[in-house]
Formats: sequence, C-alpha cells, structure tokens
Amino acid sequence: MAHARRKFHDSLPKDKAIESDATSVANQGINYCSQMFSLERAWEDLSAEERYEKRQSELKPLLEKFSDWCSKKSISVLPSGKLGTAFQYCMKHMDKFMNVLKDGRLELSNNRAERAVKEIVMGRKNWLFSQSSTGAKSMAIIMSILETAKQNILT
Repeated sequence: MAHARRKFHDSLPKDKAIESDATSVANQGINYCSQMFSLERAWEDLSAEERYEKRQSELKPLLEKFSDWCSKKSISVLPSGKLGTAFQYCMKHMDKFMNVLKDGRLELSNNRAERAVKEIVMGRKNWLFSQSSTGAKSMAIIMSILETAKQNILT
C-alpha cells in the first residue's frame, strides 16, 4: 500500500508555481491511503484478533471503496501517464492489498519485508561470483531463513 501512495504522490505536479488542488484525483488517492495507514497506526497495540475485527468493520469498507474508486477513475486517465501508472499499480495489486483483511498479524505495508531483503539486494553483484547456480540458490535460501529468523526474534 505504501507503493500505491508513493505512485499517487509522484503523479502530483512538480512545478512549484502550480498549486496542487486538494480535490485532485492524485490527492484523493493519497487521502485514501493515508486513511488506511492512520487506522493501522491506531490499531498497532491491539492483539491480532482485535486488529482482525477492527479491519473487518472499518478497514474492509474503506479498501472496497478505494477499489471501486480506482476502477471508476482509472478509465478516465491516460494509462501511460503517472496517474495512469498509479491506477494500474493499484488495480494490479488490489487482491494483495485485500490480503491484510485475512489475518490480524499481517501488515498493510510491505516496507519491513523490503528492508529485510535490502542486504541481499545490495550484495547481489557478489552473488554473481557463486561457484554454481546450486551454490547461489543455497545462499538465497540461507539468507531467507536468516532474515525470517531476525524478524521473528524482533516481534
């Protein structure tokens, strides 16, 4: 969801002389995302079961409204523009956004997972020097297990 918000933000005009209208389509998309993140921040201290219940009653209607809004607005923008790209991203990943409703332990944003694999991404040129594809695959498995263990220790 953080990527969706970023894509809407990137579609805002960059020219300082142009004031971004609060009712612009891009700002509406940012507003939907901000509302969802605000709800999640309010629920971060709840148990997984309580968070699940809150998501069903409050987040689910908002996500469905956001999905409908994306469907309706996406047909009125150029798909090759930045705003069109934001809508295409949202429509492509909407089913993944909805997964957060299935379990109270899931997070709305995948930023934590992306930070966890950053070490692997930063070292990817080093993996080119693995002796074999089997060795590279083994290294990927080991790194995945290590990062999963780190996350489970932290939570």
